[in-house]
Amino acid sequence: MSLSGCGYYAQLKRGSFKHSGDVQEIDLNIKKRLLFVEVMINGKKKRFIIDSGAPNLIDQKLQDEFGFKKLGSIGVNDVGGRTKNMIYVKVPELKMGGITVKNTVAIVGDFSKFTCFGIDGIIGTNVMSHFDWKLDYSSKKAFLYPDPILQEELEKFLGPIEMLPNRQNSPYVEMAFQGGESKRTLIDLGSAGSISIRKWEGFSSSGFLESGWIIGESSIGMHGSISDTAEYVYLNQISFDGIDAGPSMGKVTNSSDYSIGNGFLANFEVIMSWSAKAMYLRPVGEPLIQLPEKTLYLGYKEGGAYLKAFSSGLDLNKAEIGDRIDQLNSNRMQGITEEEFCEIMDQPLENVKVSVLGSPEDVIYMLEAPQVKY
Repeated sequence: MSLSGCGYYAQLKRGSFKHSGDVQEIDLNIKKRLLFVEVMINGKKKRFIIDSGAPNLIDQKLQDEFGFKKLGSIGVNDVGGRTKNMIYVKVPELKMGGITVKNTVAIVGDFSKFTCFGIDGIIGTNVMSHFDWKLDYSSKKAFLYPDPILQEELEKFLGPIEMLPNRQNSPYVEMAFQGGESKRTLIDLGSAGSISIRKWEGFSSSGFLESGWIIGESSIGMHGSISDTAEYVYLNQISFDGIDAGPSMGKVTNSSDYSIGNGFLANFEVIMSWSAKAMYLRPVGEPLIQLPEKTLYLGYKEGGAYLKAFSSGLDLNKAEIGDRIDQLNSNRMQGITEEEFCEIMDQPLENVKVSVLGSPEDVIYMLEAPQVKY
């Protein structure tokens, strides 16, 4: 996510921080590869995600609840390159672990598009950049250093990898991969993916050891879902600033920007140092690389489930993307609430039968899939 508007950048520097001065330990709740943290606003617990690719944001429902003072508006670009004007407000106080932030700013957005995640807001770079961060995905902990991390703590890490923050302090690095390179690759903690790459001229998935694809809504941005054909390939080597970081899965689309998400970073203990403008990586095991295969993806809108996407190895017969889902095994999927949809989709869903309401005459098509996800 990026911003357009000069006045807002001055607002990014607003806010004061109160803490003990020691390293702050924050518990992470990891769901669908997103990093959730508990945040207190006006004494109420809220559920935020950590996102180094965005500034602070809050959901419209929080703004309706608290009525924070409006400071202005700004054009906000999402992962699909779409721009929308959004207001930003002053948040008098928020607390995260032992850190209190006063008078920071946050953009007001609509998080209802992120079905089943329950996101109240984003801790973005106007808070993140005041600390050095160490992320331990295995123990589900984040450690925030108010002072620069000592050199002896970095000895077991790969690096330094030069980190180039933009105007909103989102960090970028140089990346090379099988087939090309990018001088400007976002370290994106708000991404559940691995390595995202913009499709280049002459790209062919046949040139990779393994490949697969997803057709339909391949991702979702702040302004809604993004429909595209995403091709997934096994990248036998990723390097940052000349440092070998091993293999990964790469997602290649026409609409992608270059980014590194939690699907890749979870293979490491990660240090992001805004003070030194550097990233450090410590491998914690062999990376698990799974390309999409024989998976049906469902979404929720207008009182029921719909066919969102499908992966390589599946045959939709006559069903189409956007068709309504009538039943999933014995579960009724129309005339249900979003909460009911999420409860169904959070169950183990393997070797399932799905009935699809085709249009225009609601003809029922039957599909079978080894797994169903949202």
